[in-house]
Amino acid sequence: MTPHEIASARPADTRKRKKSMNPRILAAVSIVAFAGCASKADPTEVLERPAISSARSPWVQARSPEGLSLLEAPATVVGAAESEAALAVPFAARIDTVRVRIGDKVAKGAPLLDVVMPEVVGAAGRLAAARVRIDVHGQRKARLEALKEHGLVRLADLAEVEAALGEAKAERLVARAILAGAGIGENEAGRLLSGSGTVPLRSPVAGVVVAIDAPLGSVREAGGVPLVRVAGEAGGRVVARMSGPIPDGAALSFVAGSGEPVPLTPISTSPRIDPRDGTRELFLEPDRPLPSGTAGVLRISTPPELGAVAIPSLSLLFEGGEAFVFRQSGEGAERVIVRVLSSSGIDALVSGELKSGDSVAADAVHFAAATAEDAHD
Repeated sequence: MTPHEIASARPADTRKRKKSMNPRILAAVSIVAFAGCASKADPTEVLERPAISSARSPWVQARSPEGLSLLEAPATVVGAAESEAALAVPFAARIDTVRVRIGDKVAKGAPLLDVVMPEVVGAAGRLAAARVRIDVHGQRKARLEALKEHGLVRLADLAEVEAALGEAKAERLVARAILAGAGIGENEAGRLLSGSGTVPLRSPVAGVVVAIDAPLGSVREAGGVPLVRVAGEAGGRVVARMSGPIPDGAALSFVAGSGEPVPLTPISTSPRIDPRDGTRELFLEPDRPLPSGTAGVLRISTPPELGAVAIPSLSLLFEGGEAFVFRQSGEGAERVIVRVLSSSGIDALVSGELKSGDSVAADAVHFAAATAEDAHD
């Protein structure tokens, strides 16, 4: 190809390259060209950036805390120890008589069933025998001591009687312990020997019989499956799980389903934090008995005079030991100091000069950084 032909071919090649050039590259080239032109402007000319305004910053409105999830927490009624009883035999026993049926209401101390416990009956027999030996050896010791004053008794005889008396008293103590383990007093031991040898098992709480597993004639080992279960009528305490503290002056209540709120009084807070969700257990006392196992919510109500409002947690900025927010004021913003009553990962409950309906910066840290950048420029 001649030089003339090469020269004539260049414009066509250039046109092809321009047609194939990516629009994004053209935009980048234009920006660079504009920047080059701007660098040639008068160096004394300063481009001033406008201050941050509400049009350039995201704002959210402070709202009433009613219905805020932060002011509700899952709660359950946990029964006291006397709200349930499970009767089992302390020694190996044979079921002789069942006195109640499922669903029966029973009083505290009412006999529920009769059992025969051979070890207990044997203890009653040893107690009776020990009493006899104690009486006999005691009388003999008294006679020997009377003769001792006249030198008519040997010390060995007196020592033998005292040893036998000590053994009898020790046997009585062992028998008493076994009977006490079965809930039988020493004065009741004679009834076991003179009667059928049955021992009544009594309900330790007042309530309703909810389960019976005691076939007549069956033999159960000590500490086995409970024979009878009684659901007590004693109320329990409310246990709630919260991630933050309760606001000062707040009213607490327990609500189950569509029922009416039950006022609560805080008792204590667990020092342990659940690593799964960062919550603590809060223990509260209801003003009236609540059935054990009832599930509901702990509702926290702030008094109107507290002037609490809810805002996003990100709207808070902490500096110098104080918490504040950026409240929209005209085209700019002003700092407003607030008191944090409670906070979660999403919302925060605050009080102070902030009112419901006021617009605050959605992200206080981002807003402060942007404001500082504008001031620097």
